[in-house]
Amino acid sequence: MNKFVTFKLLTILSLGCLQAIIGWWMVKSGLVDKPDVSQYRLAIHFGNSLLILFLIYWLILDLKNVKSEIKFNFNLLLFFVIFITIIAGSFVAGMDAGLMYNTYPLMNDNFLPDDYLSLGILDPFENPGSAQFHHRHLGLISVLAIIIFFIKNYSNKKVFLSLIFLMLLIVIQFVLGIYILLNYVPNLNASLHQIGAILIFLTIVNIIHTLNIKT
Repeated sequence: MNKFVTFKLLTILSLGCLQAIIGWWMVKSGLVDKPDVSQYRLAIHFGNSLLILFLIYWLILDLKNVKSEIKFNFNLLLFFVIFITIIAGSFVAGMDAGLMYNTYPLMNDNFLPDDYLSLGILDPFENPGSAQFHHRHLGLISVLAIIIFFIKNYSNKKVFLSLIFLMLLIVIQFVLGIYILLNYVPNLNASLHQIGAILIFLTIVNIIHTLNIKT
C-alpha cells in the first residue's frame, strides 16, 4: 500500500471519527427544549457524510480503474451545485420547511415566500420559507446544469450510459420533490428523495472521475 492510499485512508478514518462526534452533537440539540435537532448540526452532519462518501468512492475508483485528478472546470462547478443543493435540502428537513407553501411552482400564489429575508443575514438558514425557496430553485438549477453537462459530454462513449442514467435520476428526483411538496412530505417518499440525492451525487462523482483520468 503506497503512502498516497495510506494518507487517504487515514483521512477517511479521521472524518469517520469526527462524524460520530458530530452525530452526538446533533442528537444532543434535540434533547433540549424540543425533540428536533438543530438544522445547522444536521447540515454539518450530512455534509461531512457526503465528504466521507466522496473520498471513499473516489479512492475505490482510483484503485479499480486508473488514478484521476480534480480539475477546475464546469465538472467541478456541477459537483458543488449538487453538493449545495443537497445541503440546502438538509435545512429544509431540519426546519420541517416542506410542511408549508405546498404549491408549485408558486409559493401560495407568490414567487417569494411572505417573510423572505425577514431574519436578515441568517434568514436562509433559520427561515423555513426561505430555506424551501432556495432548495426549490437550487433543484431547478441542478437540472439545468446536468442537462448542460450531458450536452457537453454525451459524445464520450466511456460515460454515455452513465449520463443517460444521471438524466433519468435527475428527472425522477425533480418530479418526486414536487410530489413530496404537494403531498405534505410523506415519510417514504421523503426517504426515497434522500436516496435519490445520494445516487445523483455518486453518479456525478463516477462520471467526473472517468472524464478526469490522467493521460
